Amino acid sequence: MRPHDASHFSACAALEARQAREARQRGADQATIALHNERAVRYQAMALRLKRNSGNALN
Repeated sequence: MRPHDASHFSACAALEARQAREARQRGADQATIALHNERAVRYQAMALRLKRNSGNALN
């Protein structure tokens, strides 16, 4: 898995989402939970962008 590979960013998104859930379960402050959720969304967006761009490169 390369750092600029869509699967890398998907894995990062999953990790951040898990960290948000765990933070919520342990009663962490809302800012910490929000930070993990925001990172998850950003990583997922990057993964989707890379997948879309790689599909366009083949055409």
